[in-house]
Amino acid sequence: SADYVYGLYHHCGNTNFWLMLKLLKYNHFRIKKTKLPYFLTWMKKTPYSAFCEGDDYWIDPDKLRRQVQYLDSNLECGMVYTRCYRTEEGKSRDDIWGGPKTELKDLLFDNTIPTLTVVVRNEVEFRYFDDVMPDTHSWKMGDYPRWLWYAAESKIGYMNKPTSVYRVLPESASHSKSLDKMLAFADNFYDIKRYFDQKYNLGQSRRLEQLRCSHKLARISRTDDVSRLRAVWVQAIGKDNRNLLILRNWFYLLRCIGNKLH
Repeated sequence: SADYVYGLYHHCGNTNFWLMLKLLKYNHFRIKKTKLPYFLTWMKKTPYSAFCEGDDYWIDPDKLRRQVQYLDSNLECGMVYTRCYRTEEGKSRDDIWGGPKTELKDLLFDNTIPTLTVVVRNEVEFRYFDDVMPDTHSWKMGDYPRWLWYAAESKIGYMNKPTSVYRVLPESASHSKSLDKMLAFADNFYDIKRYFDQKYNLGQSRRLEQLRCSHKLARISRTDDVSRLRAVWVQAIGKDNRNLLILRNWFYLLRCIGNKLH
């Protein structure tokens, strides 16, 4: 039977965001302060960490036990994740999201890892911080760079059973009604991809830049901002002339024009 230590702290950039980390197998002690140095001290004495943001929740009482057993039996794995249910206000039913991608190149183009389902090996986690030094970057995502690094430097395990519920909020780091915020997030998201593409010499910079433009076009096309869409559209066509992508980008342009006319 494992002991658990709960670390709870408030993310100052988002009042709706609380992060709870469960640290496993540690003979814990009472401590009044919740500052990061104390949290890191706990991590250094524990083999695993799991993440669950305050708006999300776990639904499988055996989640941690099964994932810890998986990591104990697969020493080459630095982390393991599962699928989850994704719920959004106003939708009649939940989607199942997550998996099964575990390879670096696959995750570079499609992040299929729900943070709330992850358990990581702490010794590998500290190697990530020493190597990448994420605090020196202006990344808006703390989780996605981890997954890319873990895929390159260790192995990632995947378990098919949904264990958690992820709540899609109308306003968060990755979701917003503000077009400017979402375009800035898209740029930041692809900056992360570009960093790891260059770090591991994957040779995908051209494709990533084209996908960055298409991602932004998809966002803008839901509005009637034709002038902004036209600027990004010209940039996207210049990045790649493959027929399928051109047709998709034409669709985004026409949809935006239709919104303005409507």
